[in-house]
Amino acid sequence: MSNYLPNKANPPRVNEALNKFCILIQNKRFTDNDVLSLNEELGKSLTGRDDTITQINKFYNLVKVAEVTDSAQLAIKLHVLKAQITYATARETISPDFKKFFDASLEKILKNNNPNERKEWLKDFAVFFESVYAYFYFYTKSKSKGGY
Repeated sequence: MSNYLPNKANPPRVNEALNKFCILIQNKRFTDNDVLSLNEELGKSLTGRDDTITQINKFYNLVKVAEVTDSAQLAIKLHVLKAQITYATARETISPDFKKFFDASLEKILKNNNPNERKEWLKDFAVFFESVYAYFYFYTKSKSKGGY
């Protein structure tokens, strides 16, 4: 059964790195040093759940595809991407923590009404997401081999 749905016997654990990220990203850019300094902690905090390397890689690739989308169509693409994250969460192929990370990131990008700036913010997010994914990959592989 789902380990995503909270219940009294197994309350959800608090992801401090994710909470820090969600607060910081409201007023800072993805390339701000304070945000970038969370990439390892955030990547590590997303391991140990049902998020697979394949699923995270899939969404990273979808972000890279969105990067080359025409500025005028970018908001539509990002809204569709947000729906895909919701669908994957409902199917239990990614965790609510990953969804929260992704939703906070997309909301940050979508709140910018300037299409050209929105595209730049997406590029910044792609760089940040790549670094989070790299740490996620490392810590996931390390755990599977009995390390870290």
